[in-house]
Amino acid sequence: MNLDELIVASQSGSSEAFLTLRQKYQPVIYKMQKSYHLKDLEREDWLQEGDLVLYQSIKNYKKEKGLTLGCFFRMNFERHIFSLLRKQGALKRKAWVESLSFEQQFEKQGDFFLLSERELSYQFTTPIAAKEQIVEIVYRMSKFEKAVLYYYLLNKSESETATALDCSDAKVHNGMDRIKKKCKMIMP
Repeated sequence: MNLDELIVASQSGSSEAFLTLRQKYQPVIYKMQKSYHLKDLEREDWLQEGDLVLYQSIKNYKKEKGLTLGCFFRMNFERHIFSLLRKQGALKRKAWVESLSFEQQFEKQGDFFLLSERELSYQFTTPIAAKEQIVEIVYRMSKFEKAVLYYYLLNKSESETATALDCSDAKVHNGMDRIKKKCKMIMP
């Protein structure tokens, strides 16, 4: 069968014709998979999404429109992927909207606070992203700021930290301010 006959047969409900067309257009799915990253979508999921879009594309295909089935499918599949990406992005934005900024946390709980695990889950989209951001913040800190952060994580007050580091409370306070600024720079 030629391509036009396969399309007509598939539109009439022939599963053999659909499977032949599926085989022909699978490389389009693989190419899209290499071009776009969808979280939690594995190879089989990509193939399923591709099958659904191919089925709809065949069902709605009209040769008179001047497009080949391949172009029509590629366009529909790319639009479908964009929709999935927008949906994935909306879920990320929802998490960011519901989260509290560091400024709000400092106003609410004071200079020395620790975010709970629940709050951290809203701040970062993935554990890898969280680790990368934390590593970046620590990398930008001076030796003194790292020491202040260490005592902060031990839940020490500014005056206890100043005593341990043999410096003034003001110097510890200024160090914490610099740490906050670096956190805001890396995690807006």
